[in-house]
Amino acid sequence: MPGCCAPQSRTFSALKPITGDAVPIGAAERRDRLARAQALMRANGIGAVLIEPGASLLYFTAVRWGRSERLTAAVIPAEGEPLIVTPFFEEPSVRESLSIPAEVRVWQEHESPFALVAGWLREKKLAGRPIGIEETVRHFAVDGLAKALPGAKLVSANPVVRGCRMIKTPAEIALMQKAADVTMATYRWTWPRIEAGMTPQDIAALMSAATRALGGQVAFNLILLGEASAYPHGTGKPQKVAKGEVVLMDCGADGLWCGGAWL
Repeated sequence: MPGCCAPQSRTFSALKPITGDAVPIGAAERRDRLARAQALMRANGIGAVLIEPGASLLYFTAVRWGRSERLTAAVIPAEGEPLIVTPFFEEPSVRESLSIPAEVRVWQEHESPFALVAGWLREKKLAGRPIGIEETVRHFAVDGLAKALPGAKLVSANPVVRGCRMIKTPAEIALMQKAADVTMATYRWTWPRIEAGMTPQDIAALMSAATRALGGQVAFNLILLGEASAYPHGTGKPQKVAKGEVVLMDCGADGLWCGGAWL
């Protein structure tokens, strides 16, 4: 950073982690989530719910996975253990983060993962019941399942997934509060250290370093200076802090992570 941050960097030693008491989401909490989901499925006449990698898969199974052209997904039935479908060569990695009892079935490159899902639904006598689709599932997955299970009624899983995730438990609220505490402490530490001539990248680096020093994980740092602060997502033009101009900071610690505790 341009001259302004070398002296300031020494003050990071004054920041101490405040996330040591964060309690991770454990197996019991995830069992409760599945139980709530299954109760909502029965109440809404849904036989199973299909979920691709993302926040909902993480929420229910703890599997933290990226999306690709090769399907990895969970199918949560209204009764019994979920199914995890993944490519053969990804199975060991997927199992590493899986934290609930579940059946894992793999598919080879010459096979259809949708046929695998359809076969499992038939085995569990769920093929004739409505199948809920989590709202971020991609079209190719919905289309593939529809072709593998002709006549299946595919419906929105929002009553189930949103019904669970929108109502926070005490454990979730505690982690969210801890992330907010980290964010506010980071703001308080950073703002008096902003100086004329600093760029958005300079300020973001201060925010990121302070967030980590306080025991958090950086979620995002959007810094907009001067004219750029008038635009929702800024501009590509060069920006620097100038006297009398706005410094807009939209930053945060990850609300799903605090002190090593994943929601």
